[in-house]
Amino acid sequence: MIRNVNKKDLILSIIIPVFNVERYVAKCINSLTSQISEKDMIEIIIIDDGSTDDSLSVIKNMKLPAYIKLIHTENNGVGVARNIGIDNSSGEYIWFIDSDDFVEDNFMPKALSKLKKNEYDVLAFSFQCCDEKWNIIPCRQNKVSFSGEQSGSAYYLETYKESYLWMHIFKSQVIKDNGLYFKPILFMQDSEFMPRVLCCSKRVGYLDEIGINYVKRSGSVTNVNAYSLNKVEAIIDVYYNIKLFKGQQKGNVEMNLALQKKLSVIRLILFSLLVNGSFSSIEDKRIIYLMKKNGIIPFGILYNGVKPRHFFYNTLSLLMFFSPNVIVKGYRRLKNLIK
Repeated sequence: MIRNVNKKDLILSIIIPVFNVERYVAKCINSLTSQISEKDMIEIIIIDDGSTDDSLSVIKNMKLPAYIKLIHTENNGVGVARNIGIDNSSGEYIWFIDSDDFVEDNFMPKALSKLKKNEYDVLAFSFQCCDEKWNIIPCRQNKVSFSGEQSGSAYYLETYKESYLWMHIFKSQVIKDNGLYFKPILFMQDSEFMPRVLCCSKRVGYLDEIGINYVKRSGSVTNVNAYSLNKVEAIIDVYYNIKLFKGQQKGNVEMNLALQKKLSVIRLILFSLLVNGSFSSIEDKRIIYLMKKNGIIPFGILYNGVKPRHFFYNTLSLLMFFSPNVIVKGYRRLKNLIK
């Protein structure tokens, strides 16, 4: 069935990259279609990123409404899939949703009402966490709360630790006019993308509702190969990109400070991955080389006025600057003895 609408009248484009989520994708799609009708002026763009399981078959076997567009591509990663979604979108706003998550009941009418009444560049909302059987589980920092509106930079200063992509709906014009595409990286795309889009956003509003059910599953990109060399290298790339972007924000005090703090958080993440991972000597040397090259080691030195909070990590990382391999191996042995 062909949908007879003027693309210029579309309010919202929902972009869903799909890769090997055969068990979850139908629930994701159904959580949206159960709340959307043709008159809502919404389009859903599903990009199958070369799934090797039955994800594509599951989608094709569903009775998809005319407002859903299905695109199949070779596997190039979630960032490229999202970029394809951006290029094929026509809505005034864009919402990126992960295909293993699902939308909370009755959220869509509330979100649409909020968007229609305001001219926000970004609309933020809350989420809740679920396990793989969709049971609600405790969440860490699952909401932001403010009244009225904020600038994008002020908002990021408050939320830089947990600013997930899918808990925001973005003005399409902000993304497209500023060429805000995703980098071809596998890990921490939210961390790299969010400051760029918020820096260009003058008005951020908040809807005090749960919008997304975030499913924490063992097979997700975030959790697979938790201590792999590829993951560490990818996060170092994110660190480099954020550091580069920070250098362009000298006149934006709030964004500059937020990025300083974000870089400190990523330093601690990388340090934790290094000392808790079971890397080979060659991998250790590679990681330490990249960390030194990008100014990540020593971790304990003050970074542009932001003092890291973890004294033990700071002291250990200073020692690591002089004898990195010895310190890392010694830390791992001590940890195993304590166990």
